[in-house]
Amino acid sequence: MTRKWEKNRILELEKLVIAKDIVIAKEVAKNRKLRRELKKKVVTSDEFVNIGGNIEIPKRVDEFLKLNYTSNPSLFFRKLISEANILSLEELATSSFTGKRTIQSPLDEPRPALDPVKMKALKDYTVSCCSVMPNTVEMIRFESRIRNICTDARKNLRQANSSN
Repeated sequence: MTRKWEKNRILELEKLVIAKDIVIAKEVAKNRKLRRELKKKVVTSDEFVNIGGNIEIPKRVDEFLKLNYTSNPSLFFRKLISEANILSLEELATSSFTGKRTIQSPLDEPRPALDPVKMKALKDYTVSCCSVMPNTVEMIRFESRIRNICTDARKNLRQANSSN
């Protein structure tokens, strides 16, 4: 008797899992459709969002980033820079986040710092969109990850040059 009950319960649970999988699949498909529509959207000159620091980004890019990357602030920040064409890969690769000398090459001339006003505006916008609270582990992790953006750009540029 208990085995039949257990089998029935297992079948019920499997049906629930299948039903939830269907709901999730529909949501994923809906999000994919939204992403495609956002990518197809034509941007006119009046469809820009001012994010502060005299930086304007296309509204399409803003919506795309908010739809896809608000759960990961450092990725949101990186995509904001690349997707909105705020800084080029070469510009990032030839700069440093702070403009200070590095420990790895203390004798070399320090690379020029990225524009602090622009970087503060990008950081503040990312923090507000991703709801990162100050003085939290998430904020510390975010700040440490965005400091590596110039180093990562140099690596990406080297890989792009070596593959050509």
